[in-house]
Amino acid sequence: MLGLRQIYEPVTHALFDYRGIDDGINADMLAKPLETPKLDWRAAERAGERLMEEQARLHHFAVERPYGMAYIPEYGAYTYAVRSDIDWRGHGWDTTILLDGNTGQLCELDLPRGRHLGNTISTVLWGIHYGDLRDWLPFRIAIGIFGLLLAMLSHTGVAIWWRKRRVRRTI
Repeated sequence: MLGLRQIYEPVTHALFDYRGIDDGINADMLAKPLETPKLDWRAAERAGERLMEEQARLHHFAVERPYGMAYIPEYGAYTYAVRSDIDWRGHGWDTTILLDGNTGQLCELDLPRGRHLGNTISTVLWGIHYGDLRDWLPFRIAIGIFGLLLAMLSHTGVAIWWRKRRVRRTI
């Protein structure tokens, strides 16, 4: 998923309902970047808050706090990200909208779960890879145990190699 996206995405498309990078925002890239949108930063922030609240009601999730906003001239759009109760990861955010920089209308909604099974699986795999699944203590304990086991196996391997090396040198 992280290193072989050109393989991961077609396979995920074939097996699950999945919305990949090419299915979403890349299809909406402008021919010429829009450097100065009609909406200024504050107006875009207000539009983002309003749109996110509407989407939260519509898709049954709760916004915990805003996380970040950015303007992308290549799309003529603002991203507005929040921390929500449906985010999988412990750090960062997974709930994002894209809104038109001129009109403030919703262009895209990206939810961590519930809309596309393939995207839900991808979000969970991302969290597992980085050891960052939100509020899931058993997972964090398992990661800690596996880390200790790996360190122990590494130490054991080096100790066995060292003993065999010593024996070979004495012969």
